[in-house]
Amino acid sequence: MRLFSTDDIEIRFYEEDEEGAWEAFGDFSPTDVHKQYAIVFRTPPYHNVEIQRPVTVFLQLKRKKAGDSSDPKQFTYVPHFHVTRLQKSRPPGSGPAHARALLQYCSSGDPRVLLALQRHLCGVQDQNGDTPLHLAIIHQQSGVAHQLIHTLLSSHQNNILNTPNQLRQTPLHLAVISGQVRLVEGLLRAGADPSLVDMNGRSPLHLAALSADEALLRPLLAHLGERHAHLVNMADYHGLHPLHLSVKRGGERCLRLLVGGGAKINAGEQKGGSSALHLAVRDNLFKLKADVNMSTFGGNTPLHLAASLGSPTLCSMLIAAGSNMLT
Repeated sequence: MRLFSTDDIEIRFYEEDEEGAWEAFGDFSPTDVHKQYAIVFRTPPYHNVEIQRPVTVFLQLKRKKAGDSSDPKQFTYVPHFHVTRLQKSRPPGSGPAHARALLQYCSSGDPRVLLALQRHLCGVQDQNGDTPLHLAIIHQQSGVAHQLIHTLLSSHQNNILNTPNQLRQTPLHLAVISGQVRLVEGLLRAGADPSLVDMNGRSPLHLAALSADEALLRPLLAHLGERHAHLVNMADYHGLHPLHLSVKRGGERCLRLLVGGGAKINAGEQKGGSSALHLAVRDNLFKLKADVNMSTFGGNTPLHLAASLGSPTLCSMLIAAGSNMLT
């Protein structure tokens, strides 16, 4: 909104909820407006001075005469504490809000109030594109990661949950890679998107299948629903489905979970057309109930592959399972 006169501008703080509406206005003078680009003002007190946790409201610039206003921005009030003794020894430049937050942290041990004051920094990225949440997960600081998730949700910065780093890895990717099951569950509950892919075209489901860890795979499969059901049969940039990755790692239990979650047992990988059974035969992992006569794009069945590997045992097993020698 363009400013024409400082006398016509007011800074409105407001809240609208089930208990009613509240508004108050920031206090400033014409000399506090700097070339119509910035305003220095005094924040009005929140209507309830006895709040026990941070409260987020909205603020906007509003023209008195025309009545039009800017888009609202979020502003958070923190609980008030008596800090008379602290103020006497407070160093220059430290604010009462930070002092109150520190007092609350020291009395409760809950660092979330400290994070709430720094919520505007939660989306910063380092030279690798990692956000604070990425780094907490990388360094196995699960408690910090859960606190950051809480801060992001309470300050309506949910989009940061899906911020990718330079390797296109989201926090959910990293939680799977590092094997942090509870964090995977927490991210999914918070709204992390399981369909985003990394630089190899792999979703968190691909990575969980590749890990051969059923504890990681279960919450991802349970969270898919109809919206993300396609992920169980989605190929990565190498043409491999989660099922193929699971077979390559010998993850029999994960394989069964994937099939139970809708993975197509006879689907071929997209480079050579090999099914999970072809891959199992090649890697000497014959524990699948699948089409034993399925051919690759080159016309080879699992029996052909077993014969080329010189494995009489696998050939006998395939023939016993119904493989057609004349195919």
